[in-house]
Amino acid sequence: MTFDFAVLAPLVSGPAAAVFVCLVVMWKGYKLIVEQMIPAQRQNIQDILEEHRKDRKVFVDGLVLMDKRLNSVEDDISQIKHIIIKENK
Repeated sequence: MTFDFAVLAPLVSGPAAAVFVCLVVMWKGYKLIVEQMIPAQRQNIQDILEEHRKDRKVFVDGLVLMDKRLNSVEDDISQIKHIIIKENK
């Protein structure tokens, strides 16, 4: 079996070369994503989760403080009601 350059040249410079170039580009793109972008995104996600944990703690602390203040206000209102009821009798 002999290879005729005239027959092989259009194939190598045409569709076969395009397929080869596409495969190489896709492979390099895959390597870039797997080796560079995913680890970087993983670190970004960890940073976001840590920031979320801190924000959640501040939020919970704020709710606890607000609950304590509300209880104090409710106690004051209850005392005021008792005073008003006693005065009206």
